[in-house]
Amino acid sequence: MLLFFPSYLTYIKLCTLVKRNESMAHTLQAKLKETGADENKRGPRPQDLIRLYDIILQSLAELSTLQGLEDDHTFQKEVSLKTLVYKAYRCFFIAQSYVLVKKWSEALVLYERVLKYAKEVQSKVKSFKNSLK
Repeated sequence: MLLFFPSYLTYIKLCTLVKRNESMAHTLQAKLKETGADENKRGPRPQDLIRLYDIILQSLAELSTLQGLEDDHTFQKEVSLKTLVYKAYRCFFIAQSYVLVKKWSEALVLYERVLKYAKEVQSKVKSFKNSLK
């Protein structure tokens, strides 16, 4: 039992980090919408959100490799589903940053990838409980 104690502590740390970054991303998204109408103010940029989603994806990757959880198939499926969701968010904001510099074809390709991720999440989420949806 003591063997899994470090994994438990790492699990708590990573889950807290993911929740914190989710909250920060939600706040930045709201500010991004507000400052989108007022171009004179210096507000958050899509790159700020991209970095937060990078950190979330790194944390989820670490979660999936924790000792003692590698055989928990439900947990692994949940982490892989969350990974797809955050890849979609990250991809969306990368596309938004391309739009800001008028790189339309790159942005279009990334928006299509966001749709691909969203469809994949929709097809996989049906097997989960309502709480995860």
